[in-house]
Amino acid sequence: MHSASPRRIPILTYHQVGRFAPADVRRQRGNYVDAARFADQVRVLHRLGYWAVTLAQVGEWLAGRGTLPPRPVVFTFDDAYANVFEHAYPTLLRRGWPATTFVVTHELGGVNRWDLPRGIPASPLMDTPQLRALSAAGWEIGAHSRSHPRLTELIGERCAEEVAGSRADLEALLGRPVTSWCYPYGAANPAVVAAVRAAGYRAAVTLQPGHARPASAPLLLPRIHVGYRLGWRRFLWRLLVAGFRSA
Repeated sequence: MHSASPRRIPILTYHQVGRFAPADVRRQRGNYVDAARFADQVRVLHRLGYWAVTLAQVGEWLAGRGTLPPRPVVFTFDDAYANVFEHAYPTLLRRGWPATTFVVTHELGGVNRWDLPRGIPASPLMDTPQLRALSAAGWEIGAHSRSHPRLTELIGERCAEEVAGSRADLEALLGRPVTSWCYPYGAANPAVVAAVRAAGYRAAVTLQPGHARPASAPLLLPRIHVGYRLGWRRFLWRLLVAGFRSA
């Protein structure tokens, strides 16, 4: 039995947070959120009585091993962009709120090479000192593969190496357990989920829209996508009611 019983938990999906050129935003507006708008979203959530938790805390709660505040919210940042460290981290720090960022471990300190064929410009990713600083400040560092492949197109050992290998990389880097996973491109099938389970992850997020609920499958958790054009009214609607995926 769960020690706390929120009816649903919004898990928010972000990628980059900062100040961006209009041309970049036009190419892939769902990949960006303006730093000022992000600060507004945090402010609104705080006023509504939400309290940020990590994905690991949600995983423990779903397993009946932990508690959550009455209005939990999870901030997740895919790919661990350096601008998240620059802009999102200090904004959340002012509230004393943690978040979860997902790391492509063979690209530490590099750029988002997997996005370049899609016309998304290169952007720096966090390096080791930044990840360690976030971990020390209470952020959760989760795994997002070693090279950001579409795992449903891999088989056998290649899939396992990406899934289990990225966890091993991060645990060696941080000196603490890594229990949360994010599927690259949201691509998951039974074989991929089995690899995630076998690697020892306790919670995993998809790109399926919706809210996490007490009966949600812990390795297939839905999220609420947040993109550049999401004003605060639509943000609140998605948070409270819908969870639809669009920029």
